[in-house]
Amino acid sequence: MKQFLLSVLLLGSAQVGFSQFSVGVQGGMTTSHTDATPDQSRYFYGANAAYNFTPYLSLRANLNAGQLEGGDEGAANVMHYTNNFFQGDLSVKIYPVGILQKAQQEKYLYYLSKIYGSVGIGLMKSQTQISYLPDQVALFEFMGNYSGTDMVIPVEFGIDIPLSKPFKAKGFYVNLFYRANYLNTDQMDGYQPKLSSNESKDTYTNFGAGISYRF
Repeated sequence: MKQFLLSVLLLGSAQVGFSQFSVGVQGGMTTSHTDATPDQSRYFYGANAAYNFTPYLSLRANLNAGQLEGGDEGAANVMHYTNNFFQGDLSVKIYPVGILQKAQQEKYLYYLSKIYGSVGIGLMKSQTQISYLPDQVALFEFMGNYSGTDMVIPVEFGIDIPLSKPFKAKGFYVNLFYRANYLNTDQMDGYQPKLSSNESKDTYTNFGAGISYRF
């Protein structure tokens, strides 16, 4: 994996003359996917900075904060949690159509070249509060308010929509995206049931929008 990422970065850096920085802000909705069901939606906000090596390769850093929620707070003996989180991650963005030379010449390919996929790695700091279930203690290996930092792998798909004239790299961009965040823990929501149906790691998703400026 390390050799693959290094090869991609070296390939991108070979195209001198395109490199440019960008900074931006983003926000939107989070949705919990954990042991505490039903899934609930809350919010997030943050900032990002990127270094664009080529028309099809970018390295981006994200800092996000927000809240996650799952379960039913109003029902007795039902799991419920809220998590005020902070997350920082670094990801590689690839614009597949941008690899085509014609994408820098034909208008319809130019806009298609702004569609991307990305994968990264980061850390998530959780501050979780749960609803205790005194009648179901035997079903849980771990139950309590959780405070910890865990590794997260974000996978994202989206599009950067330029607000400037076509083929002009610099300027403002609107970003629309969907992101899945895979954690290396099953404790982010404060619950770790002994049930075989709930052995998967905790995850959450983002649906959001942002605006950035490329220099």
